[in-house]
Parts: sequence; C-alpha cells; structure tokens
Amino acid sequence: MVRRFVAGVAAAAALSVAAQAADVPYTILLDGRPLTAHTSGTGAIARDGNVFIDVVVATKTFSGLLTFADAGNTVRLSIQHHTAIFKVGNRRAAFDGVSRLLPAAPFKANGDIYVPLRTVARLGGAALTIDAKDRLARLSVRPFAALVQRPPEPGPAETASAAVLSLTPTAVVDAQGALHCRLDVVNTSNGPVQMEFPNGGRVAFVVSRGDTAVWDSTRGMVFNMIVGFKTLAPKETVSYEGVWPGYGSQPSGNYTLTARLMLRSPLVSRPVPVPPVPAPAAPAAHPSAS
Repeated sequence: MVRRFVAGVAAAAALSVAAQAADVPYTILLDGRPLTAHTSGTGAIARDGNVFIDVVVATKTFSGLLTFADAGNTVRLSIQHHTAIFKVGNRRAAFDGVSRLLPAAPFKANGDIYVPLRTVARLGGAALTIDAKDRLARLSVRPFAALVQRPPEPGPAETASAAVLSLTPTAVVDAQGALHCRLDVVNTSNGPVQMEFPNGGRVAFVVSRGDTAVWDSTRGMVFNMIVGFKTLAPKETVSYEGVWPGYGSQPSGNYTLTARLMLRSPLVSRPVPVPPVPAPAAPAAHPSAS
C-alpha cells in the first residue's frame, strides 16, 4: 500500500513537471511592435493549445485597472467600460456580471497569474491573430473607434499648435547622477486649447551630445493606441516629467535636452543645455603613518 502511494505521488509530480515543461513562451505584438524592447518573453505562454497572457501585462497593454482578492487567486480586470473577474483554476469568469465559459482556466506560473489571451483581446476590443509556427500573438487595436476617449470638457476649443502653446523644458541632475527632465506646456491664448494625443504617449525627452541623440525617454516603449485629449484653460500650465537614471555614467561633454509633445501634430521645444555630468567623487585621503 505504501509503495503504491509513493508511486502515485511520484507519477503526479512527474505529470506536473511535464505540464510545466510543455509551456511555450510567445511574443505579443501590439500593432506590429513587441510590447517590450525584448523580442521574446513578452508575457505570453502557450499551454495545452491555448495562449495565455500575464494579467499584469494585459492591464498595462490596455491601460486597464487590476485588483486582486482571495489571497491573489482572484483578479478583477477592467478595460474601458468592461470588467472581467477571473479565478485561478476556474474555467468560468464573470463578464460585466454575466458568467461565461473561458477557452481554458487561468493558472499561476512563477507567482504570476495567466489568463486566456483571446478573452482579454475581446475584453479590450482588439483583434487577435495567433501564429503558432513563429510563436507570435498579434494584437491590433487601431481599427476600433471604441478606443477613442472623447474630451470631457464641453464647448469649442482651439486646436493645439505652436501659435498658442509655449513649451519650456528644464533639466536637473541629482546627487546620484540621475537626470530629471520636465516640460511645462502653457496655453498662452485667451481661450481654451484642446490637445489631441493619437496614443498613450504624451512627451518624449531626448538628450543629445552634439548632433547625436544619446537618450530618448520613449525608446523601447510601446504605447496603447487609445486616443486621448487634454483641454487647457486660458493661461493654464500642464507639466510632464521624465528621469534618466544613467545620465551620470555618460562621458563628459556638452549635452542638450529637447522635449517633443506627442500630439497628433507633434510640437518640439527648443533645446536647452543639460547640467554637466557630475565628476566622480575623489577617494578619501588616508593619513600617513607617522
């Protein structure tokens, strides 16, 4: 009896290891671009014929809201005006309060919760194409007008342009050598001005040495394709910030900062000088032995 029990435990463990070994990493492309700067392992796993996405990656992809319950075994994912509640190991999920059957049950892997990618794509109003040969999952959200976020402010407003918006970038280096960038955008007109952003990006900070760009705050980033609006009242200012932690490791030289406001018709600020790279601290002097 003991031998049979031990054999059964061993067989179950072997099946568990085999199931995890069968997991295949997938790369997710959003409108043709990887979700991260890395071209593999962007939060997707294929298991038993279904492709799953890390629920945290899904939340960031669609600019959603994520909450956990039941010791982390239940997740509530809200995207736009829709909400889904997933439970680990349960093939049924609640969509806007209605119970529906999932392609497969959510599961945990290395502490992360994975949910069916096809279900998340439907929740976010995206088209999904699976390429099993190349292990790619392609999401497309551009054709969906439902992802356009209408401006909340009523009344007519002038379209943002260089004639009515003033862009002032500033740069400060802290004691650790990190470069803190800021862009102040001012509506200089006497009426409201509406800024339209074609995606989730707002400002790109670019640091150059001479004519060569050495840092771009948006490099390696993929923005959701949700159109956004911001209306500035007369004389109102809105500020955007970014940080380059690695500035202190750059070689000495003259650097400039430029900010690009990522509107439908982008606006670029004038370049401003960046404070010099901090000199390395001198080693502490040791008193000589007498």
